[in-house]
Amino acid sequence: MARLTSPATSIDYILLGLLSNAPCHGYELHKQLTDLCGIGLLWRIKQPNLYALLEKLERRGWTQVVPGGEDTHPTRKQFGLTAEGERVFTLWLHSPVRRLRDMRQDFLARLYFAQQVSDSLVRALIQQQGLVCQGWLHSLERELATFTDRRDYQMSVCQFRVEQVRAMITWLDWVWESYPVQEENR
Repeated sequence: MARLTSPATSIDYILLGLLSNAPCHGYELHKQLTDLCGIGLLWRIKQPNLYALLEKLERRGWTQVVPGGEDTHPTRKQFGLTAEGERVFTLWLHSPVRRLRDMRQDFLARLYFAQQVSDSLVRALIQQQGLVCQGWLHSLERELATFTDRRDYQMSVCQFRVEQVRAMITWLDWVWESYPVQEENR
């Protein structure tokens, strides 16, 4: 089977995350993706597009069709992760977002799945992302210092990005406080 070499997208990882819990039919995945109390807050997808994405993940070798346990719908495909799909998802889940524009969907998706694993994973993810955000802030502040005219459009854009990153850092601190370190029983 030919493997795809194009980069994976947020929705690819979200689907892997949903399948990491248990194999699912496409309809079940779609229900999870439209749940406005869960991952549906971040991403919406039409059901036909979902099946195309599932086929893409299968071509990548990250998912596979697994035997279903339902006698009522024997023709429905049930999708599960392969070992490679599990590895790819785990690497993604344990890594911070590297591009500022990806924070809104990618980091929030990582946080969603990290919360399902453990508080310590959430804290580690927040800590790593905080360091990345601090790096973005320092870089943007250095760039901002090169401008002299406040009416310069480039300066306005740079200042906007500085304020975005500051807000992200404030929010990460807020989330961090929601996950206090648990003392181990001795």
